[in-house]
Amino acid sequence: MVNVGIKGSGIYLPERIVRNVELEEMLDLESGFIEPRTGIRERRWSNEQENVGYMASQAALRATRNARISKVDQLVIARDLIATRRAYSLGLEIMQELEKNGIDVSDCTSVDLCNYCPGFVHGTNIAQLMVRSGQANNVVVV
Repeated sequence: MVNVGIKGSGIYLPERIVRNVELEEMLDLESGFIEPRTGIRERRWSNEQENVGYMASQAALRATRNARISKVDQLVIARDLIATRRAYSLGLEIMQELEKNGIDVSDCTSVDLCNYCPGFVHGTNIAQLMVRSGQANNVVVV
């Protein structure tokens, strides 16, 4: 049996931080209204460049660097069904970013999963099966 494990991880967060004070002013709410009701102190807002494809590509690149791998055999893209109304495959965009940064994606293919919250769990299960079956050595789950 082939051992399977997580070699690395990566994350991308939009640069702009929006604190509750700014949001409360924008929504004409009293100061201190949001945090006691939601537990949220701040959130990230994306700019024009930081679309889903860009953020996924940056997270995948950071994961490959963190894992210290130079070749990706398979991408498994798992995303929430809510965000897929106008969905398109992110595989090519992610592969282009990886290749631009020296990661070998010459034989890489991608699988798109449109699911609700368990999508990432399903994605890691699929990745595990691909490695165990010998279909891939390195799978990036985004």
